[in-house]
Amino acid sequence: MPTVNLASGSGSQVSYSSGDTELRGYFAAPAGANSAPAVIVVHEWWGINDYIRRRVDMLAELGFCALAADMYGGGREGQTPDDAGALMQAVLDDPAAVPQRFGAIALVAQWSWVWPAPVLIWQRWRVFTGYWKPQLRRSLGRSKRV
Repeated sequence: MPTVNLASGSGSQVSYSSGDTELRGYFAAPAGANSAPAVIVVHEWWGINDYIRRRVDMLAELGFCALAADMYGGGREGQTPDDAGALMQAVLDDPAAVPQRFGAIALVAQWSWVWPAPVLIWQRWRVFTGYWKPQLRRSLGRSKRV
C-alpha cells in the first residue's frame, strides 16, 4: 500500500497497481486532518495534468481526501489532441481493463483514516469521463447511480 502524508495538506503522486497494471494517481488531503471523506477524481482525456492536480488540491482544501485515478496506466498524459485521443481510444478499445482502471477505489478503501462513507466519483468532461459511469456500474456489479 502506498504511503501518503495525511497531515501535510500538499498533493503528491501516488503509485499503485491493479492486476498487472501500474497506475500513478495524484493524491491530496486536508492539512492537519486525522480523517476525511474520500473523492475519486476521474480525469479528462488529457490524463492527470496540471488542471486535474489543481482540482484535487482544491478538494483537499474543502476537507476531502481526493485521489485522481490514473485511467491510462503509467501516469501517461496527452500533450496534443492526437495524443489524448490515442490514449483515450486505447482504453475504450479494451473494456476488460475497466476494473483495473478503478483500482483507486480499492486503494482508498484500504486507508483506515478515510471515513467509512461512500466514495464519490467526480467527473468533468462527458466525452471521456461520461463513458466511465456505466462501465463502473458494470465493473462493481452495482445498479446504483454512480
